[in-house]
Amino acid sequence: KVSIRAGYASFTISAESAEDYPELPDVGDGRAIHIPQNKLKELISSTIFAVSENQGRPIHTGVKFEVTDTSITAVAVDGFRLARRTFHPEEGTGREMNFVVPAAGLKEVEKILTDVEDDAAFTLGTKHILFQVGNATLVCRLLEGEFLDWRRGVPSHCPIKMVANVGDLASSVERVGLIVSEKYKSPVRCVFGNQELQMRTQKGDNTSVVAIHGNFDDAQTDGQELEIGFNVRYLAEALRVIPTEEVTLELTNGLSPIVLTPVDEKEDFAYMVLPVRIKNG
Repeated sequence: KVSIRAGYASFTISAESAEDYPELPDVGDGRAIHIPQNKLKELISSTIFAVSENQGRPIHTGVKFEVTDTSITAVAVDGFRLARRTFHPEEGTGREMNFVVPAAGLKEVEKILTDVEDDAAFTLGTKHILFQVGNATLVCRLLEGEFLDWRRGVPSHCPIKMVANVGDLASSVERVGLIVSEKYKSPVRCVFGNQELQMRTQKGDNTSVVAIHGNFDDAQTDGQELEIGFNVRYLAEALRVIPTEEVTLELTNGLSPIVLTPVDEKEDFAYMVLPVRIKNG
């Protein structure tokens, strides 16, 4: 029994032997990768929202980490969108590794990370990964399977590009979705042309339209407007985690995914959303 007293309160609860408590999984004597806490937190929070909830493909319910000597990349996909964020450490990691961490474990890691530059570290084992953040240690089992070859899925040379303000885009996506009761399942109709992006949603007789001005080359569409539809929530969630004031919207044609990439070369991220079929008229 364990007795706990505090002021006028008293509790007696049952206890068990500490010898019966399971040991932490052994991750071996692998060399730890060090990264500032705020950068590891950014890698997680900027990608975890895009993990799949489909248990039929368990490997995509986690975030894939790719470590090279010059970069640490986090990638999440769910079949409809992709989120990638890359951190370039000042000193080389001296390692090359790939592994997938379940979203549930990363959410716990995210809770104990802070927005400071103090060191965090992770050590890769054969089946587990160990995170060390300050005095806290978290061990998580890795996911096994074949992760999507995301590099082949992201268009690399999109001829249609528009530079716009992230804040304007985010607020516009939010506003055009207000009239839709199930806005997260409804597409936003995007029309590129005349140096602007027009966003439109419609529910019955109600219509919401917002126009955003940006740097757009009409010559890439032969002077014609380009119309394409996207999931409102997917666009909103991607814009919410972009760390810069401006972003480049890249497309290939009216049926291609939209890719959000940085204008500033100091940043390294990509957010892709697949198009949604929209009705004419």
